[in-house]
Parts: sequence; structure tokens; C-alpha cells
Amino acid sequence: MDLTKYLNKSIKVIIDRQMGSKHPKHGFIYPVNYGYVPNTISGDGEELDCYVLGVFEPVNEFIGKCIAIIHRINDNDDKLIIVPENRTFTNEEIDALIEFQERFFEHKIIRDENRMNQLYIITGPAGVGKSTVSKGIAKDKNKSVIIEGDEIYAQVISGYVPAWKEGNHLELFWQICLNNIETYLKAGYDVVFNYIITPEIFAKIKEKFQNYSMKFIVLITDEETILKRDKERIKDCRMGERCIVLLNKFKNYNFEERYFLDTTNLTIKETIGKIENDNNFIV
Repeated sequence: MDLTKYLNKSIKVIIDRQMGSKHPKHGFIYPVNYGYVPNTISGDGEELDCYVLGVFEPVNEFIGKCIAIIHRINDNDDKLIIVPENRTFTNEEIDALIEFQERFFEHKIIRDENRMNQLYIITGPAGVGKSTVSKGIAKDKNKSVIIEGDEIYAQVISGYVPAWKEGNHLELFWQICLNNIETYLKAGYDVVFNYIITPEIFAKIKEKFQNYSMKFIVLITDEETILKRDKERIKDCRMGERCIVLLNKFKNYNFEERYFLDTTNLTIKETIGKIENDNNFIV
């Protein structure tokens, strides 16, 4: 879930742990009102939690402005910071007020002015669903672009050589792709890029975009499912048995295990949810 869409918006919070109450499990006292945004789902599978600051008495619900996001680096349970419309807090003030709970986690404070554009690198064998997943991710953003590697590679007409054959134009292709990604990121867009990526290319991508927020996902599935999905693609895009060859290649690549996502038994929506909410994909 892209929580930056809540920044500077008016948010209704249901308070389920009032100021002065005790945590039911850990026993600490809440020095601020703490609650959740109704009808939402956060990374932990529960409603999206909020700290309400600038309110000095216990309340049951509150409507205020979201001024920041607490992004937990080592946990999936990010939080919103909600304040009265006419109030603001520095990062230092926020940290002091939420230390009672956030001291147990590594976190950073995200505001509108320091939001980093998100780069998603989606890879996996032909037929696994890279394009469909990429479109699902991009449509949930305020400003986003999809860069389809296959479309860029196919821009060459005369002298075209398939990417897996000698004489291909992969070197030029990657120059174009990386430049396109960089251009859109600098212009304020979230970028979703998908193509077949080797560990060597991934190393180059990591180096070039090390100053951006990036997620890397290797989509895989079983052989029966990938052949079924391949047959659902338009005829000119079907790869047949080559899907199996590429699937086995990806399984043997030395990517970290945390980057792999088996989508055999997942819907598109479930796959996107895991990508958005699982910090293991962060590079």
C-alpha cells in the first residue's frame, strides 16, 4: 500500500487505545491517543494504525490532518501521524512523543517534502504475469509510469535479433531502459519496470539507483501454471516451452531468497498486496 496518498489529507481515526490506557500485552502506558483508519488494511493484515498528536485528553474518535508516516524498516506495520488541522510537529517532536512504542523498531519519518519516488523492478520468466502485476501496482499511485522492457526491445525493426540470440542489441537496450527509468524518477513519477533480469544486470540497477527507494521482485510459479498463463497471452507473445526453460534459469539464479514470490496459488490482487506490504522486497 502506498501510504503517501494520505499525506496532507483529512483522516478519520477510531481510537481503540486512549491516552492513559495500558497496552494489553506489553503493559506500557499510551501517552497519546492511538487508533486506526477504518476500512483499511495495513502490512500486518490489520487496519492502518495512527498516532494522534496534539490532543491532550482521551477521545473515542478524531478527525485530523496526516502530516507524516512512520515507516518501520524492520517491520510491516507502518503508522500515520495525525494532528489537529492547525498544528504541526517537527521530526524531533514526533520521535519524542512516539518513543514509548517505536523505540522497539528501526524507523524513519516520511513527509511530503522528503518522499522518495518508488522504483519497482519486476522480473521472472515469460508468461509468469509481469505485465499484469505491473499494471496493478502502477494504477494505485498518484503519479506512475510502466516501462515494459519487451516494448523497448521491439523498437528495433530492421536488423532485429531476438534477445537470447547472438547479435542482439541488449547493451543498447539497457542504456535506453536505465535512462528512461531515471528520467521519470527525476520528474516525480513512481516507476514500474518489468523485463527478464539476470543477477549481473540487477547489480547494475542497484548501483545506478542506490539513492532511490526500490523494490525487486522475482515472480515464479510452477510449470503447469506458467504454461497455462502463457496460453492466455495474445498469440504473438506466447513463448511455449521456452517459459519452462526461463523458469528453471530463474530458479538457479543466485538472487537472495527473499526476492522470490511464488504466485502459483495467488490472485493478481494478492500478489500486488504482498509486493506492496512486504519489506523483504526492499533493496
